[in-house]
Amino acid sequence: MSSPNPRPVAESGARAPSLTAALLLDRTDPRPVHFIGIAGAGMSALAELLARRGVRIQGTDANPAGAPDLARYGITVAAHDAALVAGARAVVYSSAI
Repeated sequence: MSSPNPRPVAESGARAPSLTAALLLDRTDPRPVHFIGIAGAGMSALAELLARRGVRIQGTDANPAGAPDLARYGITVAAHDAALVAGARAVVYSSAI
């Protein structure tokens, strides 16, 4: 049964999207989101999801050939190189590293 006067999200206890989430999902920002460890199962799925939403993605991995399916979404995967992070709007890294 729903309440006749629903509370605003902030009062209901539900979490509002964070600034980081808004930054990641901004399709108008031309800077890429950089993934470190992008070939892992969870990271590649997240990168694909964002790319399918129109976000520019790039990433590095110890095994850059380990995620060949990402190329179909325009995602470039390279070997780990700290210089590739420059210019990224956000960096997402795997806890598996």
